[in-house]
Amino acid sequence: MEGSLLVFDKSANADVNLVAIEEDGHDHLTSKKLNKCDDKVFQAFDPRRWPLIDADEGTYALVHKFPSRINYYSFSSKLKEDHEASLRRLTERKLEEALRFLVEELRTGREGYFCLTSSRDVHPAEALPGTGPRTPWRSSSTRSRAKSRCGRSECGPRTPFSASCCGASSLS
Repeated sequence: MEGSLLVFDKSANADVNLVAIEEDGHDHLTSKKLNKCDDKVFQAFDPRRWPLIDADEGTYALVHKFPSRINYYSFSSKLKEDHEASLRRLTERKLEEALRFLVEELRTGREGYFCLTSSRDVHPAEALPGTGPRTPWRSSSTRSRAKSRCGRSECGPRTPFSASCCGASSLS
C-alpha cells in the first residue's frame, strides 16, 4: 500500500533497501547504525534541553531534521539501567573466566607438595612439622644453634614455609 510506513530493524538498514522503499512510495522507520557524530549528540545530552516523552521510562528525545531524513535521538533511563545490569553480568562472567585462566597459568603442579631435607635419618612421620614429641623443627636447641651460626635473630629452624637465611636454601 503506497504511503505505508515500513518498520524494520538495524540489520536491514542499508542504502539499497532504503532507496527501494522510497522508490515504491513508502516511508521507513528503522534503527540507525551509530557513528561518531551521533556520539557527540549523546555526549551533549541535557535533560533540561531534551523534551521528556515518557516519564515512567525516563525517556527523552531530540529531533534533528535533514533534507532526506529525520533523526530521533533518544535517551531512556530504564534502558540505561538495563544495559548497565547486562554490562555488570558480562563483566562478572569475563572476570570469572580471567580468574580461571590466571589460576591455570599460575598453577605449578606442586600444590600440596613439599620436601624436607635432614642430616639425621628419621622416620618420615617424625620429620613432618608438628608431629612427634621433639621434632627438629620445634626443638629449642636447634633454634639456638641456628641463631648462633649466623648471629641473626631471624634465623631459626626451617619449615616448609620459611624463607632461606644464612645461605641455607628454603624448600621449593
